[in-house]
Amino acid sequence: MKKILTAATILGTAALSSTFILAPAQAQTATTQTQVEVTFPKVIYLRTFQKIGIDITPADIQMAGAIPGTTGPGTLTASGAGLASADQDTDFSNGLDINSPFGNQGIVPKTIPTAYAVWGIGALGDQVTVTAGITGDGTLENGASTVTMSEPTVSNTGFPAPGLTTPATGNLSLKLNLANVTLAGKHSDPATTVGITAALP
Repeated sequence: MKKILTAATILGTAALSSTFILAPAQAQTATTQTQVEVTFPKVIYLRTFQKIGIDITPADIQMAGAIPGTTGPGTLTASGAGLASADQDTDFSNGLDINSPFGNQGIVPKTIPTAYAVWGIGALGDQVTVTAGITGDGTLENGASTVTMSEPTVSNTGFPAPGLTTPATGNLSLKLNLANVTLAGKHSDPATTVGITAALP
């Protein structure tokens, strides 16, 4: 009997040991929830042309009204590298009429479409503002021949920051005084520019 009890005891102990070995360990865990805050800076990015070329067209050149005794003024049209026209004096007996077919060359408004693009990130309620101004005296030169720029304006002056993918764009308009033009060709001056400024508060 003693041997039987001993054998049973041994078998029970072995079974209990097996149970302890096979049972999975119970992990001890602690969990918290942590908030994450990302702070993004304000961003403003402006793109403009390095140089803008403005061509004077026949519509920009002022013509005189009807000139009595002539068929003029004629209509300027493209010819070669420039413009050309002609008329005729209808009365030979009075000599050739030398009244100019051109009127007084004055202020000509010109607009450059999509002259600037702005990308940006602003705070809630922020507005991007865009302005234009002239640096220098506004005079463009070709020898003694001059063109004077004035009153630069932009078409899209204020808008919410548009983000970093699709920009907000606008046109640039300015006025050109052609009264002192005496030479064909480019009129320029590195010290005279049109500045465009985009700003976030």
